[in-house]
Amino acid sequence: YLKLIKGSEEEFKDTKVEDLEKMSRMDTIMHELSHYVYVDGTPESVKLGPQPLVAIDEIKAELVYRALMPELVEKGGLKGSLKQWAMATLTIPLQTLNSFDPDEYFEAAVYTLNELFEKKIVSFDGQQIAIHKTEEMFKVFKSKAKEVIRLYEDKKTTEEIARKWLVDNTVAGPALQEVIDFVKAKKD
Repeated sequence: YLKLIKGSEEEFKDTKVEDLEKMSRMDTIMHELSHYVYVDGTPESVKLGPQPLVAIDEIKAELVYRALMPELVEKGGLKGSLKQWAMATLTIPLQTLNSFDPDEYFEAAVYTLNELFEKKIVSFDGQQIAIHKTEEMFKVFKSKAKEVIRLYEDKKTTEEIARKWLVDNTVAGPALQEVIDFVKAKKD
């Protein structure tokens, strides 16, 4: 999926396969660690209700660590440039968009990517995705992570509110839908 990102071959030309594999593993580790922000069973998570919690927890895990990436790269906690991490971190949700049975991972991918395409921070030309504003991309991730955390922290949040939030926030906009259609067609 990295080849779907315009400029990735140039950006990663001197990167060893082992280093790409490490980036992928680090992405997975950070995602899994992000699940521990309001872990299942806490009062903040229980109030979301069992079905909404599954999807909201995946959305949270997709965004919390992405919000931290600029600081981690800047301080040397992540090997590679912010541009490389921007490219690499887009590949994860792209992989889940090819699901023919949308699930919590698909919903998390839609929530993670939608605003990036709608605001033209990233775009799709019919073949590849271009990242136009790397720093802005991570600002969106941070904003979206805060929005999800507010669901957990807001005392007024109920299962009904959580369900409505999912319905309102996990439908692909037209620009992202074009990418979804492309990824699904490529799967065949």
